Amino acid sequence: MMRRTLLITAVVSAALHGDLHGQTPPPARTTLWVTLGDIDELVEVDPYTFKEIRHLKTDPKPHGLAVSPDGSRIYVASDRTGDLAVIDARSGVEIGRVHVGNDPNQITLTRDGRFAYVPLRDDNEIAVVELNPLRVVKKLPVAKGPHDAYTSDDGSRIYVGAQFGNGIIAIDPAAQSVLYTIPTADGVRPLAIAPDGKTVYAALSHLIGFVVADPATHKVTRTVELATIPPGVPEPYLATFTHSLMLSPDAKELWVTDCVNDLIRIVRLSDMREISQIRVGKFPHWFTMRPDGKVAFVSLWDSDAIAAIDVASRKVLTNVQFTRGTGPKRIMVASKP
Repeated sequence: MMRRTLLITAVVSAALHGDLHGQTPPPARTTLWVTLGDIDELVEVDPYTFKEIRHLKTDPKPHGLAVSPDGSRIYVASDRTGDLAVIDARSGVEIGRVHVGNDPNQITLTRDGRFAYVPLRDDNEIAVVELNPLRVVKKLPVAKGPHDAYTSDDGSRIYVGAQFGNGIIAIDPAAQSVLYTIPTADGVRPLAIAPDGKTVYAALSHLIGFVVADPATHKVTRTVELATIPPGVPEPYLATFTHSLMLSPDAKELWVTDCVNDLIRIVRLSDMREISQIRVGKFPHWFTMRPDGKVAFVSLWDSDAIAAIDVASRKVLTNVQFTRGTGPKRIMVASKP
């Protein structure tokens, strides 16, 4: 397979920290990856000093992002080319690519790191991709507009939101088959899965808030509306009132992006009560968290920045500012090989 060297445009720091999966390694072992979704770059940022380390050239419009459990491989899907590219994290060199379909979105990996599940929003399918050797092994027909994919903590389920098909799609990765779809009142955007796998939280189009779904009964059990769009305010892009959701490390809180009011809303899950708000930049898009649980990151699509938030104080520590018009979208804290 053709190898393609990616351009490293900046090297700022080498000290990185932490780990994404379970145990926390020595401080120099974690990094923050950022897709600049409106251009053609992947940026590496130090999640402790908040300094940019390097920029890597990618296909245009990188949308999906995943990293292997050991941090050695980065997987980037372009919704412009329809390709899934594999990047060696040490060298910044592309070491593989495969065409997966039309408009690939957010990727998830199986817990063993052997397969990627890639939603194809324009094809109404999910591509199952074996990563070594790199090949598409099958495509799963699903509800319209599959968008974001997530793997449960125990690895037994993969969930994908149907943005235009109004449903939460449940997949058995062992059988590589669709199990069922939980119907929803509107299009499903990003999800969050409880650590025990018994609850799925879903952002919906036209909703500042989220719904609570029960995988056991295949039903939505509750809708939590935190606010409504103010009079005279135009509807956000693709009815994206809420985009990303993130559970706190103790799973007692749900952090919710309010893309209408440029807020992070924090909900206590024991009583579904909003307990805090954090003012951030324009169009908060995607969450990730440092493995020590002390700092959360949110991409700010229309502000071209990443906000680093102190979890304890609920205050923005700093913004990592990128060039205007670059559009940071998917972000991920991952191990550094």
